[in-house]
Amino acid sequence: PPAGPPAGPPAASGKAVVAAVATKTAAAAASAAAAKLADQLERLNLDAEDAFFNEHTVRSAFLAAGSTIELVRAIVRGTVSNGLALVRPPGHHSERHCAQGFCVLNNVAIAARAAIDELGLERVLIVDWDVHHGNGTQNAFLDDPRVLYCSVHRFDFGKFYPNQESAGPRAVGRGEGVGFNVNVAWNGKGMGDAEYFSAWERVVLPVARQFNPQLILVSAGFDAAHGDSMGGCNVTPLGYALLLRKLLGLAGGRIALVLEGGYHLTSLSASVAACTAVLVRAAAVWGKAASPAGGLPARQGQEPGGCLAEQESTATQKATTAVDQYRLAEPAGTATASDWRSLASDAALDQHELRCRTATPSSAAVQAIEATVQAHAKFWQWTSAPIEQS
Repeated sequence: PPAGPPAGPPAASGKAVVAAVATKTAAAAASAAAAKLADQLERLNLDAEDAFFNEHTVRSAFLAAGSTIELVRAIVRGTVSNGLALVRPPGHHSERHCAQGFCVLNNVAIAARAAIDELGLERVLIVDWDVHHGNGTQNAFLDDPRVLYCSVHRFDFGKFYPNQESAGPRAVGRGEGVGFNVNVAWNGKGMGDAEYFSAWERVVLPVARQFNPQLILVSAGFDAAHGDSMGGCNVTPLGYALLLRKLLGLAGGRIALVLEGGYHLTSLSASVAACTAVLVRAAAVWGKAASPAGGLPARQGQEPGGCLAEQESTATQKATTAVDQYRLAEPAGTATASDWRSLASDAALDQHELRCRTATPSSAAVQAIEATVQAHAKFWQWTSAPIEQS
């Protein structure tokens, strides 16, 4: 795998080792190679930076990585249209040589490698909207042009976790991978729906469309959500759902959300529920994949917004009111996670997109976005005009 334990098992058994625990016969299927890898993983605790281990950690880490691989297999082979991996521990901080940042195995990086090496894909897009930079994922693919890594995160001039200069906009990849590492790095807190939407419209989507991915993996951390004190940002459940819906216009809608961070349980559950509603509607629109992903893009088209859009203005108004209440107060006491499944309707997202599109992002956000554009000026075509600062 591209991240996780150093040295790893022999190449012939490497794919099966992590995936084995995702099957019903996990215990019986555990081999000497799996035992060796588990031992290496346990010993990583000696080098772990803010990652914590107990007697269940190894099995949980294998389950998380293996479940993510199984989801990717199902999407690429056309068994399902999309999916959400509700896994713990998270993974995007995990490096080849150490576990860190609550992460043990890098679930998304391992699944992306499986999509390429096992399933034969040539272009995988990883979008990381966790409030922290996914240093482990970035380092796993710095020189690999088959994987485009786009991260939108807090940077604070290198002072926000993981406190690395390589999380900045000038880290663009190396060797054959130059241009395929894209960091939108916020230098300050308070970024919300308008700022993230601007980053999507100006950077993430234009680059992703040119890359033309066959599969999208989202490192879906929800610690940039309003109310999460660790992230200090203000993204709402409708904001996350809108970002996801925009991505569904790529790769024929073949997208896997993989849980990363998120430390305010109400914000976390509400945001996951809103994103799940978007995935379910997209699956209803597109149905099962027309062909395996190796022949992508088999399903062409725009994002599914509006395909099944509810037209009742009352539903849209309820969602708008819920978002306003969400911003004005602690998320608890407003809409529940169950409510957000219905509040995140296509009609509501259409209205929320209009609000984000007409809002003016903060000057700090504009500066961060344009710094990314400048760093990648010679790698991608930039047809949209620079964002006007407030």
